[in-house]
Amino acid sequence: MKRLKKADNASSPKIGILTVRGKSGFRGDRKNYIDLIRTGKKMGVLVYVVTCEDIDFEIQAVTGYLYDVKRKQWLKKMMPIPDVFYNRIPYRHFEQRSDVKKVLHSIASSPHIHMFNQRFFDKWGLYQMMQQHPDLSRILPETRLLTSKHVLYQMIKTYPTVYLKPVEGKAGKGILRITGRSDGYQASRQQNQRMIHRTFKQLDALWRYIHSHISNQTYLIQQGIDLVKYRNAPFDIRVLAQKNGKGSWEISGIGARVAGQDRITTHVPRGGKIASPGVVLRDNFSKDRTASLLAKISNRALKIAEHLEHSTGLMGETSMDIGIDRKGNLWFFEANAKPMKFDEPHIRKKSLQNIIAYCLFLSGSQRS
Repeated sequence: MKRLKKADNASSPKIGILTVRGKSGFRGDRKNYIDLIRTGKKMGVLVYVVTCEDIDFEIQAVTGYLYDVKRKQWLKKMMPIPDVFYNRIPYRHFEQRSDVKKVLHSIASSPHIHMFNQRFFDKWGLYQMMQQHPDLSRILPETRLLTSKHVLYQMIKTYPTVYLKPVEGKAGKGILRITGRSDGYQASRQQNQRMIHRTFKQLDALWRYIHSHISNQTYLIQQGIDLVKYRNAPFDIRVLAQKNGKGSWEISGIGARVAGQDRITTHVPRGGKIASPGVVLRDNFSKDRTASLLAKISNRALKIAEHLEHSTGLMGETSMDIGIDRKGNLWFFEANAKPMKFDEPHIRKKSLQNIIAYCLFLSGSQRS
């Protein structure tokens, strides 16, 4: 890392990727940060990484981390406070630190600084927000907090399959699937890339097993949906909604994720596979119905994004997981305030451009 240099006083808008300190300066997905910096450079905008610990509101300056594309080297430099912060603090427990909360509050309180996607969602809070919308509440699987074994018993008696999910989980970690069987109940979970199945004849024995795995985490229990399948594997639809250079929500891309063999989630890090939404839907529905479903998914996703922003504050992007049952009904499973990157090249390119364009809009420096 090069030595600290004097602040850059150029008048062009500046975008800060907000994170926290860590090994070698800062935490987070450096490849993602470099992609944003490269895209910003192509669009004529300076983008740099800033940690919450390195912002000095008194002198209106920060320690910024710039990336030298030619040398493939990070440079440490005194910079002005960015006009716009793109919040990429990587984990909830960092956001919940008192010092980080103080910085986020200071940024949000400043009339001259913009920041979007101020915090992570948690699954239970997200469900409650969605319930408040009369139209969107209809696409929610029944979901309850797992506060006791009685809640588990009631849900298992109502639905043939239920899912247990950590409220603050991500990327499918910690999920358990419970399925009723003629000989009792099967509990399935994934440990790294290995599936573990246990069968219990009695509900009390099942509850003890579940309790031993959820530890002190807060879990919710959710109705399982009989999803349509592609090549005998369930899939869901991933949608990326973002603000554009006009400050309006649009769909940057739609992808499909197919569950791996004997897997309980469709997440790619846990064995899921990327597929074309048109291909997987056409395997189940007619050409016209597929087109209609994709249009319906887009419309729903935009409505969800608008509602979440109304409920949580300024947002610039959100990704969401939407399932489709055998009758063609849509089901909302998840939304992410800090989306992971989409691997589809055309979606990835569009997503990076939209982030920079929206930052320019917020700074009042829209460019054609």
